[in-house]
Amino acid sequence: MISRIKTYAQRFSNIKLRTKLVLIGSSFVVLTSFFISFYVINLQRKLFVESFSKTAENSFQTVRVGMEEILSLESYETLEKIFTIAKNEKYFDFIVITNQFNEIVATYPDSLEISLNELSRKAKYSSPQDSTYLLSSPYNSKLLSGVLFIGYSTKEIREYEKKALTDVGVISLIVLIILITVILFVVGGITTPLEKLKYASDRIRSGDFTSRAGENKGGIEISTVSKAFNLMVEKLTSTQKELQKEISEAGMFVASILPEPINDIVKVEWRFTPTRELGGDAFGYHYLDENNLAIYLLDASGHGVGSALLSVSAINILRTESLLNTDFYNPSSVLGSLNKVFQMERNADKYFTMWYGVLNLKTNEIVFSSAGHPPAILIRESTSGTNELFQLGTKNNFIGFLPNIEFTHSAFSLQPCDSIYIYSDGLFEIIKQDGKILSQSEFLEIIYNSNTIDLDEILLKLRKQHVNDMFTDDCALLRIKIK
Repeated sequence: MISRIKTYAQRFSNIKLRTKLVLIGSSFVVLTSFFISFYVINLQRKLFVESFSKTAENSFQTVRVGMEEILSLESYETLEKIFTIAKNEKYFDFIVITNQFNEIVATYPDSLEISLNELSRKAKYSSPQDSTYLLSSPYNSKLLSGVLFIGYSTKEIREYEKKALTDVGVISLIVLIILITVILFVVGGITTPLEKLKYASDRIRSGDFTSRAGENKGGIEISTVSKAFNLMVEKLTSTQKELQKEISEAGMFVASILPEPINDIVKVEWRFTPTRELGGDAFGYHYLDENNLAIYLLDASGHGVGSALLSVSAINILRTESLLNTDFYNPSSVLGSLNKVFQMERNADKYFTMWYGVLNLKTNEIVFSSAGHPPAILIRESTSGTNELFQLGTKNNFIGFLPNIEFTHSAFSLQPCDSIYIYSDGLFEIIKQDGKILSQSEFLEIIYNSNTIDLDEILLKLRKQHVNDMFTDDCALLRIKIK
């Protein structure tokens, strides 16, 4: 029982405020109307019954006295006058006269068949609630003595009750309709501004800062709240614009530190598509000397300002080679130093994955290391027409995990026309049209079959794989072509 009550209470709490107020107000009005109608009907009925009873009592006493006087004349024929009165009285149902020997001596109507015992019993317990209200009293006269019984029809009481019920019911229905209309009007005046306020709040939550609440309806209290809400939205809009401006400037700064493409001894090109104006992906490359090109890409956890600050800080350290006691020609040394500087506990629990490599343009050898990052993909063109695919990565923990861990690196000899693809995980963490996640083999096949096309076309191929036809994470893609 308690659980059922809780269920009903939960359902009621989920109903809209307008519906709740209408239900509560209507229920109150209906119950109040019912009790008032019930009270009025019973009061009217009680008054009518009292009036009927007094009329019957007066009529009965008049008949009894008249009968005693008539029978004092010592003539039975004079009883006809009593019955003539009964015939003309609409309330009379029947009359029975008994004598001193408890015998019925006269009845009206003549065909009335009733026993004296039944009359005595009914007279003892009779009330206006019965179909016949029976009154009895002894009488005395010179000619005859006994008991007078008169039955009064209560049909008029029933008819009056029906009429009263109909009249009060119609009046109650009219009043009920009027009151419910008033309730709807009042509730609408309260809830409509609140609904507009909620609608404006939902629109603002979705990013539409032009929406406003109505200020001129719902009374002074709701109007005051709406004005305060609109003022808050205006300030929030102003703050949002300023913040958006600052984020845009920060985004422009991030874009400004990305390197220009290279097209000389080696060709380096890239594409970068952040999901927001500030993303957690960053990359760069620069010459350590005339023969060695450092290439790096990192992916900070999360999105937005915090992730962008972390990635930009790391990129600037790499670009300016400002890590102390670090051999920038040695990828494992670089990752180890970064790991000590960017520990999670000092960076709001943020970390980043990274791929770092040094390409020697004289020997065509690349030394590389990856820290929790997807391996780079190397596509080697073959004269036989069947290209080869290699993955360049090492098994190291991400940057920021533990301060004193060792990082390893590896090396690979390159050949002319080799292409190296370095990318962030947002490029392949894709939910396909069928609801399944893009597998690594499918991703490698797309890269393998796209080696000769433009990077924009590769991104388009990958984006079309997605169920929403768009990337849900920052995406960075670099291609290094050995000439």
